Amino acid sequence: MIGSISPGSVGMFRATKGAADAQSKRIIEVWVYLLEVTETLSKWSEKGKRTTRWVTCEAAAHFLREPVLTRLCHRLAQI
Repeated sequence: MIGSISPGSVGMFRATKGAADAQSKRIIEVWVYLLEVTETLSKWSEKGKRTTRWVTCEAAAHFLREPVLTRLCHRLAQI
């Protein structure tokens, strides 16, 4: 996707980054930025691993497993 990224983060959360063996797991910090999409691409580096789907903020909150992202989507739906 191509677009404009928000100048500041709209949220942050920590997550466990999985690995094949339990000792290799790490805690990572993820900072969330909004992207105003101006163009979608037909090819991207993770196309075989990920899919994209346009949904409302409320629908996205339903699918997300990270509580911080769920709250963020609910908050964005109010804007």
